[in-house]
Amino acid sequence: MERPRLGLRAWTGFFFLVTTLGAEWKMARTPLRANLRGVSAVSKEVVWASGTNGTVVMSNDGGVNFYHRPVPGGEALDFRDIEARSIDTVYLMSSGPGDASRIYKTQDSGGSWRLQLTNPDKDGFFDALAFWDDSRGLVLGDPVNGRFSIRITEDGGETWRAVETEAMPAARAEEAAFAASGTCLSVAPGGLAWFVTGGAGGGRVFHSRNWGKTWTVEETSVPHPVASSGLFSIAATAGGWIAVGGDYRQEVNGAGNLALSNLQVKAAPPIFLSAVVWRSAKEAIAVGPRGTFRSTDSGQTWELASEEGFHTLSTTVNGALFAAGARGRIARWD
Repeated sequence: MERPRLGLRAWTGFFFLVTTLGAEWKMARTPLRANLRGVSAVSKEVVWASGTNGTVVMSNDGGVNFYHRPVPGGEALDFRDIEARSIDTVYLMSSGPGDASRIYKTQDSGGSWRLQLTNPDKDGFFDALAFWDDSRGLVLGDPVNGRFSIRITEDGGETWRAVETEAMPAARAEEAAFAASGTCLSVAPGGLAWFVTGGAGGGRVFHSRNWGKTWTVEETSVPHPVASSGLFSIAATAGGWIAVGGDYRQEVNGAGNLALSNLQVKAAPPIFLSAVVWRSAKEAIAVGPRGTFRSTDSGQTWELASEEGFHTLSTTVNGALFAAGARGRIARWD
């Protein structure tokens, strides 16, 4: 596949960090200072990241070079999630009150962007975006009129249909989703979808088995006493899920930061966690601002993998893993 001709400036070079497990985060050297909460890996070579101040960057060589791919007129937007379907086709979601929540799409590797959806609810707030394939996807928003807002597309984002209120269990007072990593929403083949909630009314897992058209909800044991606490991220497959979180105002406190769908947690990481991904049937990686942890027993026990912390993670089917975080930091796991 021919690589696109990328304009705008690029940054080159990596430095290395050795970890306790013999692997390492390979850190990109960029002058970015944005707070990055969106990252999407297509392959070991292609990765996209997004964040504050309209920041959108991509690499097509495994992170050796990163290129600005800005959205015209989007300089003030906070791009909290990005979903790359290929090197060319990418969906970008901004978070904010009302019409500051938007979805854009590019089909030419960021050479141009088209606005697909502006949140029509003045009290709404987009939290995360996910796609099952090139046509079917959904966007999650905070509760409006007592229900979480779900909009579904079946034509690659050309149209977005709101899920009927009666198809969604009622939200509790002070329950919301955290737009902290683009991973509070997860999908799996066959129309499966999950999202997790936080806030004083949160700590729950919502689940759909029919492409987001109807939902059920279940409790977890994760405490959520205040607005800054609860579940922040979920990694889910048909075989089970891991959900992580804690209290983002207490980054070095790991109390109540982990829930599993069908196993018992034996030893959780001792920090707040903002994102988790599966790398295989038993291996999972979780990050928070204060470190990276790895489990090889489906989330029951965890080991410190690196003291480097991030906001968000993305992995590919062949195990490539990228992370992004504060002050424009982007890294690849080797």
